Amino acid sequence: MGAVTNFYTVIKPLRFSACLIFGVLAITGAIAQHKGTVAYKDTVVTNFFKRGNGVTAADGGFSTHLPDGRTLWTFGDAFIDNIDPKTGMVPCLFQVNNAAMVQPPNNWRWEDTQTLIGDETPGVPFGRSLFKSPHKGEFYWPVSATLIEDTIYIFCSGVKLTGEGTLGFDYSGRNVLTKMKYPEMIVVGYHQLQEFYGVHYGVGFVQDANDGHTYVYGIKGVKQNNNLHLAKFATANPNGPWQCWTGTGWTDDMSKSAIVKSNVGSTPNLITVRNKIVLVSSEFSMGCDMGKNIYTATAGKVTGPFTNLKSIYTIDDTLNGHYPFFYVPVAHPQYINNSNEILVTYCINGYGTCAPACVDGKMDPNRYRIRGIRVPLDLIDAGIKKK
Repeated sequence: MGAVTNFYTVIKPLRFSACLIFGVLAITGAIAQHKGTVAYKDTVVTNFFKRGNGVTAADGGFSTHLPDGRTLWTFGDAFIDNIDPKTGMVPCLFQVNNAAMVQPPNNWRWEDTQTLIGDETPGVPFGRSLFKSPHKGEFYWPVSATLIEDTIYIFCSGVKLTGEGTLGFDYSGRNVLTKMKYPEMIVVGYHQLQEFYGVHYGVGFVQDANDGHTYVYGIKGVKQNNNLHLAKFATANPNGPWQCWTGTGWTDDMSKSAIVKSNVGSTPNLITVRNKIVLVSSEFSMGCDMGKNIYTATAGKVTGPFTNLKSIYTIDDTLNGHYPFFYVPVAHPQYINNSNEILVTYCINGYGTCAPACVDGKMDPNRYRIRGIRVPLDLIDAGIKKK
């Protein structure tokens, strides 16, 4: 097997537009000479994802900070409990299409986390996936989430197997909000979402307590890039209909969605960081030695305008001089340290034809593990409020 392929990597219309679709508190040992000036690798967080059991390798890495201090992490295709103790290798194929993990407050010992997967579904490939589609040959990849009262609503993108094309899968159009009960952290249901006319939502949630709405960002693919869109629903009625931004106002007709910002990169994700909306994205990458830059942009309100994208980090995960296939940088505002540096994670997915991953049925899991970096807030936007 070459790279582990999933829908976070799809970056053209339908098959290519959700590249997403589809990611610490004061870390001891931070590199003092870097603080406040440039972004740098966070070895504590990177090592947190080098796990000996549970989710041993995965992509995604979206996080939801919970009121009790815990963090819910969600993943796409994931390897579960299958590290060879002698070689440290994993089989070439993952075990589930999605999984989750609960991290205790401010605790970066991977041994102390709880892995969440589903019960085995007989006769269904990857049947232990946590979020389960009722449609044969389809599955979900989780993206961003938001907590409303006692329920976490996780946007799950529907994916179907096609057996055609380079990737062998496509967007199904059957997206759901998965409902996870808090604080029990159990899946209690799914809300089928309406037609979105080619816009892939779920790349970021913003709750506005003042106007009573939850805003949801989405993307629509253009060649080797994506345009940003925006929708909303009433926070008090998450099962209700959505409206989309038209450029001047809001409409129930989701086909009228306007572009909020053009060309936002391959895998954008948006979160609120204090007084700003922060967009984090990646340079186009679908194989080795392609894009290697992480970008950011900011806005003062959900509808923009956003600043121009700027590069804030160049990944350094080279193998024999080659850069990996990488995607889905995600910022985690619950993990801003005392030096005003925010945690950003990103995914790598092997080195393609430059360094094949699967040898004799085994693969090094480090080729498919999430990395962490620290980014000074001033590097993103000097206007972000400091504590």
